[in-house]
Amino acid sequence: MTATLLFPDGFTHLHVHSHFTLLGATPSPAELAQQARADGLTSLALTDSNALYGAVAFDRACRAAGVRPILGMAVAVAPLSALDLQDGLGAGQLVLLATGPDGYRSLCRLSSAIQSHPDRAERAAHGVDWETLKAHRKGLICLSGGRRGWIERCLRAGNRAAATRYAGRLAGLFDQHTFLALEIHRDEDRAVAAEIAALGRRLGIPAAAV
Repeated sequence: MTATLLFPDGFTHLHVHSHFTLLGATPSPAELAQQARADGLTSLALTDSNALYGAVAFDRACRAAGVRPILGMAVAVAPLSALDLQDGLGAGQLVLLATGPDGYRSLCRLSSAIQSHPDRAERAAHGVDWETLKAHRKGLICLSGGRRGWIERCLRAGNRAAATRYAGRLAGLFDQHTFLALEIHRDEDRAVAAEIAALGRRLGIPAAAV
């Protein structure tokens, strides 16, 4: 599935938190839906961290507001190797979006893997393992996670080899459903966004503004 097919009406915000993400945002899911309508958006994603607490309320509020809801989740995933831990990368964030019922079920299973873990705080901090991610990827689109994801963090640190390795691993898991996230909030973000887009062109992975 291409970005054009999933988001036929142009730009929409694909990495959005509600008040269900601690210290991440203050609006409720309903307030986000109303603001999207006020801004003239035809669709909006909700991607709270490691949980789907606001998904049902968001879906209902968006439909009432005439906005297409995109249900997703920002997920912390463990590093690929012990070497990355030594380099201080730690867990990397991915933004996962459901393309339909199968994708929503995958999100629920990933959330359960985090929330039902005996040490939930540790799992949320250090991330789910790659085998868990692989087992529950059906029906999901993967965005590389922006400034909290490995690819942007590696590029900002000058480690292009590691950025390439992570991009390849994501594409290996999610195939054509993989996108490299571009986050531009300040002028200085433009250079790294251009580098991410160039990496995507080399590897055949499309980029998506979030």
